[in-house]
Amino acid sequence: LPELGRKMREQDYATQLPNGLTPYRHTRKDNAADGQFGTILNTYREHLCAADNQWLKSQWTKVKKSIDWGIKHYDPNRDGYLETVQHNTLDGAMTGCSSWIGSLYLSSLEAGARMAKIMGETDAAAEYRRIRDSGKKLQNERLWNGEYYIQEVGEKRIQDYLDGCHIDQLLGEWWGDQVGIEPAYPADRSLTAMQSLLKYNFLTNFQ
Repeated sequence: LPELGRKMREQDYATQLPNGLTPYRHTRKDNAADGQFGTILNTYREHLCAADNQWLKSQWTKVKKSIDWGIKHYDPNRDGYLETVQHNTLDGAMTGCSSWIGSLYLSSLEAGARMAKIMGETDAAAEYRRIRDSGKKLQNERLWNGEYYIQEVGEKRIQDYLDGCHIDQLLGEWWGDQVGIEPAYPADRSLTAMQSLLKYNFLTNFQ
């Protein structure tokens, strides 16, 4: 139900810290990158299911804080290519940029731009799209290995998967499709990446 979805987002933002960090579990005060960006996409979806802009207007101050905190914390160069440590809801942490978290980031930027435009904040919308355009270019240049999208490690390796064929490597593309956001990655590459998922990850038995 759309009403339930909106209530869940209101609960998410009720736990938001003053700086815009949105905790990934309501009983905690820390962040997960996929949760931060996913909540922004969830918010845009909930808006699309609303009859007008009133619900988005009621949440916008916190939504914008969430977007801006994510950029500042994970993308200090504001170029669409993640750098800092990214805890995630698989209870791990990565560094550098991956297409898994990276594609979520790019889709959330476009969702943020669309919501900012609705709220009359055209400068913010333009900046989010500038970062997204830069990220599209950099991620496609640096993360595509010819068969699938990989992770480029940051300054210090933590729990990174590097050149593994990650099951969620196109998660942000899937999310974008659900809410009418154009792909950040070329269609032929995405198709090849999905074929590679079957090639490298599907097993008929585990013996």
